[in-house]
Amino acid sequence: MELFDLLIFFLILVVSIIIRSYLILKYGWVGKDSFYHFIIGQEIRNKKKIPDTINNYIYPEKYDYPPLLHLLLSLFNKKYYQKLQYLGVFADIATGIIIYLFCLSQFNVNVAILACAFYLFTPMTIDGSFSLGPRSIANLFLVISLISFLYYYEFGLNSAIFVSVIFSLFVLLTHRLTTQSLIFSMIVLSYALRSIIPLYILMASIILGLIFIKRPYITVIKGHANFIKVFATKLTHKGGRKEMKRMFPNLISLLFNVPIFILFLMSSSLYESPITKYLSIIGLSLTILSFLWIFGEGIRHMSNAIFAFAILSALYISELNNVYLLIIFIFLSLLFSIYKLLRMEKMLELGNITTSDMISGFEYIKSHKKSDDLLLCIPLDVTYNAAYFTGCKMLQSSGGFANGLNFNQKLHNLLKEDSSKLIDEYSVDWIFLMIPSIVVNDGKIVFQSGDITIIKIDRK
Repeated sequence: MELFDLLIFFLILVVSIIIRSYLILKYGWVGKDSFYHFIIGQEIRNKKKIPDTINNYIYPEKYDYPPLLHLLLSLFNKKYYQKLQYLGVFADIATGIIIYLFCLSQFNVNVAILACAFYLFTPMTIDGSFSLGPRSIANLFLVISLISFLYYYEFGLNSAIFVSVIFSLFVLLTHRLTTQSLIFSMIVLSYALRSIIPLYILMASIILGLIFIKRPYITVIKGHANFIKVFATKLTHKGGRKEMKRMFPNLISLLFNVPIFILFLMSSSLYESPITKYLSIIGLSLTILSFLWIFGEGIRHMSNAIFAFAILSALYISELNNVYLLIIFIFLSLLFSIYKLLRMEKMLELGNITTSDMISGFEYIKSHKKSDDLLLCIPLDVTYNAAYFTGCKMLQSSGGFANGLNFNQKLHNLLKEDSSKLIDEYSVDWIFLMIPSIVVNDGKIVFQSGDITIIKIDRK
């Protein structure tokens, strides 16, 4: 490998880190779901065990989330949580490095650099890695597991099966959607490659989960089943079917989030080798799953296939030797990724950014609230942020899984229809309002900063 190639590789890594870290560096706290994970981690640390429920919500659900990330967070004092947001960033960077090393060992440095760049610059990979969350971490485990099995399939490396089992177990204990991707990929690989080994890997990882995690893992399995059941129930009535239909991506959205999908489709003209066949099976199976499996943001299964898209796209571009096509796709991927971040930055109502004004509002509530005060956030998407910083009981379900999804949907509908009715029905004490277009006639304004308004409702 020449020095120039190494410099290009490091430049890709540096640019990728900057893109993913931009919002953290600018605002300090990012990602709404991050705060859910922080709350659970702190709960485990305080109680010295995995909790049965998370009680600072008016609709506390049974805790049945895959616990690996939360157990990891519980090892750290709360004062380190802001720095731990970078775990999501560096997990995705690690995936890019693994893709690079795999391609370097199997092909050449040009394919390795291209595959790494295609993966790290794809906009959809930004979604799960700009903040702390299980997606990028679980995807890293998935990639290691699938590449490890490839080493057994192609080279007969028996120790690779053990590695695949361990990282499959980590997937099962980290993220539900990635677990679905893993199971579906292994089943399809077993059928397509006429091998029982992928099924053995799955069974072994599940058994290990039951041995080492025991009762909590049984709870995770049941929770996953309930999660799917709630989505499936939606399909039995017209309103639910309409809601689920909106989850299907249109072509423009798909190509914006995964520009290299075009190259992946074009790569079918590549000379078939065991490696390209293996990667094509994964890419196609997870693409199909994305469109068929609408239980829980099915399109996100494609994010778990991007490593396969990236490697096959790099092989196709390398074989085609078309510099212009390479520049177009690298440029578009980078441009769309930057646009995605800037758009996310402007849409504060989504809860992905926690501004200084928001923190000031949270601190006001925390310093004036009583122990059992109930806080309503408008929009509801900033509820986890508020729960972490205020310590209030929140008007929402604890995790939004299973039946909590239905409860949260009910809240959304009530807010649209009659916010006063919602406030009275649940005896709300505080309202954190950050949508100026929404008028709340209840209570008294006690704090304002920027777009943030805090309303106190006195209950006599």
